[in-house]
Formats: sequence, structure tokens, C-alpha cells
Amino acid sequence: MNCLLQCSSIIGVYCLSLLSLCAAEAPPTFKNPKPLFDGRTLAGWEGNSKIWRVEDGCLTGGSYTETVKENEFLATTRDYTNFIVRLKIKLTGSNGFINSGFQIRSQRVPNNSEMAGYQCDFGEPNWYGAVYDESRRNKLMAPSDMKALRPVIKQQDWNDYVIIAQGNHLQHFINGKQTVDVTDDCEAKRAMNGVLALQLHAGQPMMVQFRNLRLKSLKNETQSSTDEIKKLQGIWNVIAMEANGDSLPQEEVTNIVVTIQDSGYTVKLNEGTDHGTFSIDMSSEPRQMDIHPKTGEDEGRTMRAIYELTADTLRVCYARQGGSRPTTFDTSGDASFLLINYKRKQD
Repeated sequence: MNCLLQCSSIIGVYCLSLLSLCAAEAPPTFKNPKPLFDGRTLAGWEGNSKIWRVEDGCLTGGSYTETVKENEFLATTRDYTNFIVRLKIKLTGSNGFINSGFQIRSQRVPNNSEMAGYQCDFGEPNWYGAVYDESRRNKLMAPSDMKALRPVIKQQDWNDYVIIAQGNHLQHFINGKQTVDVTDDCEAKRAMNGVLALQLHAGQPMMVQFRNLRLKSLKNETQSSTDEIKKLQGIWNVIAMEANGDSLPQEEVTNIVVTIQDSGYTVKLNEGTDHGTFSIDMSSEPRQMDIHPKTGEDEGRTMRAIYELTADTLRVCYARQGGSRPTTFDTSGDASFLLINYKRKQD
């Protein structure tokens, strides 16, 4: 791919309503999280006391002697909206089907033991890290890439699970490996608020334990993201490009123009035009952008980027060919990184 075509991927978005990735990005760290469990009692939680208890300092469900007739859930007594949750989970049992999960933005189903909402799935044979829409759309929304994930799963042992819910964007990480990255664009059916819950799946004798449950609330970035996208509207001239730590020749930059309208973009090139869509995440530092080209050699790939915006300038560093997101505006450390500087076209 030549540099002019690479430029066509500079602004982009999830245009697919549901997308599953298994990327190399690590889960974010977060300061001052609040514990969801006091380590001793079920305070702040409610569920079937015949199934759920505190054992060995862990929230524990099930046993090795009793079958589970229905899915059982231990739920928080309050709702949560946007957050990062980190927890430890251990699922033990026979070598057959054993399954658990962590519900988010969920509600109790009346006159039933079930919960309705997103489940951050966990279990055999191939459910680790997936997103399942429990008792609502009743389908697997985003399967994990088990071939990539299986080597990091600690069967019958403790696993670190990180879950991020920000607006309609959900991300899961197990033992530092990203399992899914999902944007739910179905406004009529998606969940934006609800309780958290621990699941013990119906079936053969098994036991699940949870510990070190911590939550960091995130600000609602919907309005600020909308305002930011408004600031990006207009026509932008490319003034400089950098790859492998070196500036690209000016003749490869001249006459490249990007027009942003709503959450879509069009790139005017000497050879023609490319277009796509984009989304932004203002909760991270530096701010993040996801790019989804609709045309060109990168069509169908998600490009991960960071960006900086002022009134009249835009700087974006992104990874080509679906690589890991850059963390700094520097292309010398990865041959896939491309840095582009724009200047707003004045009327």
C-alpha cells in the first residue's frame, strides 16, 4: 500500500453494530477503585442463599456434589452505568461443560431465577471472554478468538477479568489479553444501565468463586464526545506525514484533503477518493480514535489511533493493518505506525 492510500485510513469508526476482536492491547490501569465485596459478608448483594455464600474470603456459588437446575445469580443491590470492573474468577468442576459469567447492566427477570442483560461469559468449552445477551436477544453477540485466547486461560484456577462499559462500547480482557471489543448500535435493545451479577450456570456439579472485585465509575462521555465530533467537522489539508521516524516527501502529502461530515470521512487523493467512518474515546489519555475504512486496501480492518485536536490543527497517529494502538505520537518504534498532521481549511 502506498502512502497516499494509507492516508485514506486516518479517520474511521465501528460501522458494524457488533464487532469481535482479539487485540494485543492491555487492559487499562485505574486509580482509587471501590471494592464491590467486603471479603466477609454478602452486604450489597442479593441472591439465593442456598447457592451463594462467602467461603475462603470469596463470593462462592455451587458445589461439587449438587447439580444446578436453573441458572443462579448473585446481584448487586444498586445499578451501574459506565465503569471499569476488575475481578478474579475461578471456575472448577469436571472436564465437561462448566460455565459462569459476570452480568453487567442487567435486571432480574420477574418470577424467574434468570437475569436479563449483557453477560461477560466465562467457561468451557469456548465461552471465555465472550459477550452473551442473557434472556434478551438470547444470542452470542461477540465470540472470542479461542485459538488466540486458550494459551492464557488458567483452567480450574484464578483468572484476572477486566470489563469496560462506556456508553454502548464494551471491552473484555482476560489475563491481560483482549477478548472482545463490541459496539452495540441497536438503540431499541441495548442496555445502558443496570445491576452487576455473578452467574452459576445450570448443569453438572461445579463451583465458581470471585474475589478482589473492584469498580471505577467512568464519566458519561456521550455529550462531550458529540461536542468533540462537532469540532472535527469540516475540511482538513494534510501538511505532514511521518513513518519509521522519518518525514515523508512533501510531494506525497500535497493535495491530500480530508472532509469530515458527522462521523464519516472522505479522503480526496490524486487517484480518486476513499471514505469510511470513525468513533472517538475521550476517557483515555491520549484520546483514542477507531477507524474503519469503507474502501481501499484497508477495507474491513479496524485501525486503532490516538489523536490531538486544537481549533485549527489535528494530529493522528495510527497503526496500519490492524496493529496495536500507539501510545505516543512517535513512529520510530513500530513500522506499522503512521503519523499525520492536518490543518483546517479556512473559508
